[in-house]
Amino acid sequence: MKKILFILIIILTGCTKYTDLNNLTIIKSIGIKYDNGYTIYAQIYDEIKKDIDPKTKTIESSGNTIKDTFNNLKKIVNKEIFLSHIDLLILDINLKDINYNELINYSIYSNELRNDFLVILSDNIKPLLTDTKYDEIENFIKTNDNIKNIINISFEEFANNYLENTPFIITKIEYDNYFKYQNYFLNNHRLERITDEEN
Repeated sequence: MKKILFILIIILTGCTKYTDLNNLTIIKSIGIKYDNGYTIYAQIYDEIKKDIDPKTKTIESSGNTIKDTFNNLKKIVNKEIFLSHIDLLILDINLKDINYNELINYSIYSNELRNDFLVILSDNIKPLLTDTKYDEIENFIKTNDNIKNIINISFEEFANNYLENTPFIITKIEYDNYFKYQNYFLNNHRLERITDEEN
């Protein structure tokens, strides 16, 4: 994994020296909620060293708009943020149409975000990003499609279906010593729960 990470950074940023990584904050996963303003929970690579698996930590940023919140995140870390390595986006289940539209518009006009990362819902985002079991959770999300319990949907699929008002299924997941997941049907921009499972 770490070899892929270094190769990806070199290709996309033009870095030719390892020390150039010190000027970047690489984001692994992001959670977004809204309550009279946006809060972003960003799981970032805190320490990247050659031949050592990178360590992560979670930081928070807030703002009135998605763009402001990402800009404030840059100010907090005092570095350029690298968004192209994101592999998971967790959306608060209480987000509204206006929030989805703003996020999708931001992604369209941002030249930093790719669109193949997975999207899930949650009503308690922070523990999913800070729990020491995060790798286990991430693996569960990515591989559970073989059991057909977790619906793996990319941000591209999410955005296209949402904008075209095409019904789709998205998974809400929680973790409290065990996995709890619920599949929701999003139709006409309204969520309806269709499954409730534990593992």
